[in-house]
Amino acid sequence: MVVPVLFSLFAFSLPPGLRPWPPPDPRTAALVKQARDGNRAAIAAIRTLECRFSHEVISEARPAADTPGNWLPCGQFWRDGSAARTAAFWQAPPREFTTFNGTEFATIRGNRYLAISYHHRGKGPPEMGLWTCEQDYFHIGNVWNFCLFTHYYSWSKKLEYLTLDEILKRPHEIWQAGWDTDDGRKLLRVELALPTARLGFWLDPSLNFLIRKAVFTMWETGFRREYHVRDVARSADGAVLPVRVDQFVFERGQLQHSIKMTLSGVTINQPLPHNILRIPQITGWPCTDWDRRVTYVADADGDPAGPEQPIPEARDPPPPPLVTAELNTPSPDAQSPRAKSKWIMILTAAGVTAGSVSYFRARRRARPAAIPQ
Repeated sequence: MVVPVLFSLFAFSLPPGLRPWPPPDPRTAALVKQARDGNRAAIAAIRTLECRFSHEVISEARPAADTPGNWLPCGQFWRDGSAARTAAFWQAPPREFTTFNGTEFATIRGNRYLAISYHHRGKGPPEMGLWTCEQDYFHIGNVWNFCLFTHYYSWSKKLEYLTLDEILKRPHEIWQAGWDTDDGRKLLRVELALPTARLGFWLDPSLNFLIRKAVFTMWETGFRREYHVRDVARSADGAVLPVRVDQFVFERGQLQHSIKMTLSGVTINQPLPHNILRIPQITGWPCTDWDRRVTYVADADGDPAGPEQPIPEARDPPPPPLVTAELNTPSPDAQSPRAKSKWIMILTAAGVTAGSVSYFRARRRARPAAIPQ
């Protein structure tokens, strides 16, 4: 089992023409393109948004203090064009997530992420920092995740949050695509194999090809998340936004917890108040720019309002909040030589086993032969 998984990681890093599986047939490729283009247009149709977000644990199989449900915040969210702001509150964050430790106000413009965190439990004064993000993180505050606009894309144990369009630009295999009927609705199903996981999407043409259902399954552990859209809001110009999504988490086939995620006070594609995307009351606060490694006193936009001072070289920058996270709780030996040699094992396994190729062939033969009409 280990060798095929290692070879899978290596195979997905190859260009499409060199991977050990054939490209999808034209009909499957056309369905995936229809899903991608429709979903991209539906997300782009939401130009401005104002809402509150919250969650409620429906069922729980583990102690409340240890549940991933505590990773989800409550708060407010605003978006206007290429900028967004969130006010997020974590009531009981996991201890190992040092950036999820209280109330956070954040804004993003382009790829610049400005955040100020108010620590709970007496962990110190508020801290404000500025980072450069590698991509647009409109999901800050988890709203884009709540709505199934962005999804987990995992490489090893690291994950990102990407739209369907962005996922299709990363290493993947089109597993299958076709039309299903669910509760009287005709849904376009797209299933993708990623380096470490499998993603399934069911898109609803009646919702402008927004995703009605999504399933995320890890190959090696069988860990699975399911998301089901229960209710939506519509704007006067036809944009659609999910406002009630239920999440179910399974480990080893057993339901661990289910969570109801809700958006309320939703306003779509309406003018937002002036300066609503500014973090309030930050004028005069000290801010650390971790890209340029300087500190300064901020103005109302978080920009320098006076002289800048270099920060000590020995001080390491914290990770940008809400940008990346571990898929599972890191193990104690996550930084051991064994973990660091993983990529060497991947390349070695790819060259010493021919059985891995037969694994992929057997997996392809196991999939359904026909695509539903």
